[in-house]
Amino acid sequence: MEAEANSWLERIPAKWESAQSNFQTLQKAERDARNKYRRAADDAYESVVSLLAVLDGTEALKDLGEDLRTLADEVAENEPADMVEAVSEMSKRIGAVDGTKDIKSPLSKAKKALKAKTPDKEKALGYMNKALAAYAAQLVWREKAATSLAAPLASYEFEIRRTIGARQQPDLPRDLALYVARCSADHRDISLNF
Repeated sequence: MEAEANSWLERIPAKWESAQSNFQTLQKAERDARNKYRRAADDAYESVVSLLAVLDGTEALKDLGEDLRTLADEVAENEPADMVEAVSEMSKRIGAVDGTKDIKSPLSKAKKALKAKTPDKEKALGYMNKALAAYAAQLVWREKAATSLAAPLASYEFEIRRTIGARQQPDLPRDLALYVARCSADHRDISLNF
């Protein structure tokens, strides 16, 4: 067995170590480039999908406007302890709409001011006003973008869904899966991997 092992070792080409080292370097460069491309493609597609989700939430956000204004008036009129749950509930409702962090954040701070050991109603009202201002600002750009940008953006998303967005889809379409399988089915010499 030792003789057989030695005979196999003698068959290794003299340049094997340098060839294998070069191969490992190339393989790492390819892997790094592939990962960078995948991250860039995923990020590019994800940003389009995220923006579409924000624009799709415009009507839901619009429906919350009157409740938000009413809540601000109630915070001004009622005892702080009585308003903690209502502000918390509104914060959850606003947070359910994509892209509303700048509205939800002041609501959370208002709740914190109302819930403190020594509740600060004025501070809470200041945060409620910030939430209302953020709501108004969001509604302006959302409505404008929903009318002028939503349709072209949806069309763009549809076009890139099967290319740079393919990895983000829940299922790979059959024709793409067959294409990938056909490309990956070729024999590859993997001897340099060892």
